[in-house]
Amino acid sequence: MSKKKSELHISQENAQSTIIILNNRIAELGAHSCHLNESLIRIQSLFDMIRNLPSDEEKKFKELEKVRLAWLQHVESISDNYKDTINKEKASGTAGATLGVGVAALGPSVMMGVATTFGVASTGTAISSLSGAVATKAALAWLGGGALSAGGGGIAAGQALIALSGPIGWAIAGTAIIASGVMYLITKSDNKRLENVYRLISERDIKKYQAAIADIDNRVKRMVKESSELNNASMEVIQFGTDYSKMSKDQKLQLGTYLNFMLSATQLLTVPIKDLQLSYPEEELEKFVKVHTIYGSSKNEVVKEKTKMKKLGESDVVDQYDYLTKHRPIVLSLCNLLYSIPLDDKDRRLLCDSFRKNKVFLEQSKIEKDTIRVDLFMLIKKMLDFQNGQ
Repeated sequence: MSKKKSELHISQENAQSTIIILNNRIAELGAHSCHLNESLIRIQSLFDMIRNLPSDEEKKFKELEKVRLAWLQHVESISDNYKDTINKEKASGTAGATLGVGVAALGPSVMMGVATTFGVASTGTAISSLSGAVATKAALAWLGGGALSAGGGGIAAGQALIALSGPIGWAIAGTAIIASGVMYLITKSDNKRLENVYRLISERDIKKYQAAIADIDNRVKRMVKESSELNNASMEVIQFGTDYSKMSKDQKLQLGTYLNFMLSATQLLTVPIKDLQLSYPEEELEKFVKVHTIYGSSKNEVVKEKTKMKKLGESDVVDQYDYLTKHRPIVLSLCNLLYSIPLDDKDRRLLCDSFRKNKVFLEQSKIEKDTIRVDLFMLIKKMLDFQNGQ
């Protein structure tokens, strides 16, 4: 008789199933992004040939071109970093070990899907919040653990938690740690309590995935429609000639309409999927630091403030803020992992103990055991409360 699945196991399976659907949608989005981009290239080449455009119209056109080129560079960057990671792993004999089974099958359309899903802006977007190959490895491992591999795999548990400062979906890789048993505590009640925390994380993520799927489905429909409109517009623009000053009033108005088509289409490529952005982006950490710490003061002021706080018995508080400057990745990771998850002090202590006892996690993450402390989890609470205006 097979062992009954726990609530955590069931929620993780549901999350993984939703990830598979989501990743299929991302691949589909990439294919439509490619078609839409081709339509934009076609009409852009026609606008490039038009002389005597009014300065305001030309400025709008050039700005749109700049945004779209930034998106294309983003696609190329993802592709280049992916290839670089694969080559390094081949050289070390570990190809596929960290990127997950089947990731080598990722093609250009999937790269476009990743770029479109996570956007190109430097603030608040998932991919660009991490740097270079680290970001690409995390993103592609997530994809590799879903649609493009049977049974998943993804990056190792410790690396996955650090990568949580990327898309919210990577949280499922973090919850896989406890499912493997390496984080289980001694007592059954503690295990159950900790399992409940991770179950809540999975359920939160499922809602995010489902909302992202709906967003992508809607975007794909719009891409199909707007690709058709742009192609029809291109056929019209060819008939207008290449001198704006000689065009009729109606033709000039039509060009303005087509420019709006181009704006809408460009946004479909470059605006990230909201529900796959960071719940706690790095700029929130910066706001917290600015309001709550004494950094930025003169050296003497810092010494005086620390002395004052120690006299008040608040030396731990000073130490917590020092921690932010030294261990920013794990702080951001935990803020995103625990975002909107109700915890009490015992939950936080259990989380701390489970991470500290997980040698695999510590080794893979290259984190010292003493880095994981109870007051770190209290600091995370303060940061999340501050973000929510509490």
